[in-house]
Amino acid sequence: MNDFMNPEPQRARRDLWLETTRTHVDTLFNADGTGKMPQFNAPWREPVWILPALYTGAAEHVTLANRVVECYGQCPPTDCPSVGIPGGMSWNIFQSNVFSHCLHRFESLLTPAARAVMEWHARETCKTIKG
Repeated sequence: MNDFMNPEPQRARRDLWLETTRTHVDTLFNADGTGKMPQFNAPWREPVWILPALYTGAAEHVTLANRVVECYGQCPPTDCPSVGIPGGMSWNIFQSNVFSHCLHRFESLLTPAARAVMEWHARETCKTIKG
């Protein structure tokens, strides 16, 4: 097998990225799932992109991941109107697709509140709409 066809180096790079992300997560999030800087608060997309790293970590990472997701369920639709970002329970191609993936992959790790957020986004993602 050619080396570029071997999935092991790709897995190793992915695992290194996930681990590196987890080692720096305390610079991004507070223990309650809110961000330490504005773009790491709901409804921004950056926290959602980090969820796979958190859900594949230790128990404290999974707890933090669920808290981050739960913040999207509490974010009103008018949180960031000046920059055109809808609320945490508004369909968004960036967040909704990742939430759908995480619902499928990490279903057994979700709290009821985090599951509710992800299920809402998954239902919206599966609708036939332009956009």
